[in-house]
Amino acid sequence: ADGKGKIISSPRVITADQVEATIEQGTQIPYQQATSSGATAVSFKSASLSLKVKPQITPDDNVIMELNIHKDSVGTVTSSGPSIVFCVRAGAWAGNDSG
Repeated sequence: ADGKGKIISSPRVITADQVEATIEQGTQIPYQQATSSGATAVSFKSASLSLKVKPQITPDDNVIMELNIHKDSVGTVTSSGPSIVFCVRAGAWAGNDSG
């Protein structure tokens, strides 16, 4: 690391022991869809980035954190609209705030 990182966002969430919390940001992607009469109408599909966390505080004041990250992106656009490609990652992190 050469120290050239840039913070572009720093969302925060507050939750409690064993209580899941979610941060989500996304957009609606418009596309044209044929109706039964042959006309076209605008429909929307959602694409978002979300982070779900569920902390567990252990008796010795450590934190075990379940993480679930979901990222949508636009895939191929077909006659039925854009496909939404999603990636889900899950994991766990353990640590403490003793500095």
